[in-house]
Amino acid sequence: MLTQEALGSNFGLVSYVFLVAFSTNLLMTVLGKYTKTHGIFLTGHTGIAHSQAVLWLVIFYFNQDAIVSVLISGILLGIVWSYSMQLCYSTVNKVTNGAGFTIAH
Repeated sequence: MLTQEALGSNFGLVSYVFLVAFSTNLLMTVLGKYTKTHGIFLTGHTGIAHSQAVLWLVIFYFNQDAIVSVLISGILLGIVWSYSMQLCYSTVNKVTNGAGFTIAH
């Protein structure tokens, strides 16, 4: 709620950040041979919360226009989503006896 209030008129950009982040995550998964990431972040409500927070941080610290803020936020967030799943993959695989999935948050 605080980021929604802090973003004010920029709150409408959150969905664009989410779309850029999801696209970045998909691209990194498609290029998994090179990026070593193999998971797609599918938790929508958490993704929106992440998008709000990262967008606010980028606007607050970098003070760029809307398009640049959305692109920076989305690309950073997509990279974080991709690698956050990879970090815990081996542990989840051990706990689930090789079920072949991972968690992201």
